Amino acid sequence: MITPELFTIEMRRFLDDIDANMDRETFMSYYERLSEEMDDEGFLRAVERLRKEWKPYGKNYPTKLEFIRASELSDDEIEEAANFAYQLAKETAVFEGAYISPDFDDPLIADVINEKFRSWFEFHNEVAYADSDDTWAKRDFIETYKRKAKNKKIRKVKLIGYGKNPRALKISCNYNIPVMINKVAAIENRANTLAKSLANAKRM
Repeated sequence: MITPELFTIEMRRFLDDIDANMDRETFMSYYERLSEEMDDEGFLRAVERLRKEWKPYGKNYPTKLEFIRASELSDDEIEEAANFAYQLAKETAVFEGAYISPDFDDPLIADVINEKFRSWFEFHNEVAYADSDDTWAKRDFIETYKRKAKNKKIRKVKLIGYGKNPRALKISCNYNIPVMINKVAAIENRANTLAKSLANAKRM
């Protein structure tokens, strides 16, 4: 999802750069659609790429699909994200153990672990011990991660730790996350916020 204030500022700046105007209704529809596909970082990446590469070909501004495509990570960037994701998941297993319920910012991590290892406990047992040979676990994780990132097919999965009362742990991911799970209610709320911020706008 895109922060309404950031979207307003950056989209207006982009439209100024390409000498284009956009009416309020269209502006809102762009926000709602693009927020379904990207977060702040993805939107900024799209704007920067379009600023450098977009050609009008008779259009006043890029289509929503052009924004979406411009926000996507390259194959190399997805490969990098997959490796970072695996390393983060492994380090969490090593240093935090099996008795936690990890909640990663990157939803692909939980989905991949659930699909390939069935549970956080089993993933932990594959990778966390000093004598663990994680060659195959790493390969399976990364290949599955890349496939899901490219296909944009992701399930909302919650990893549950071992034991009766596993400790919940929120874990930040400091890399480009390829796919985010849409949160429709949150998007609608942010769209309402954006509408209010545009109420007194003089020009789009």
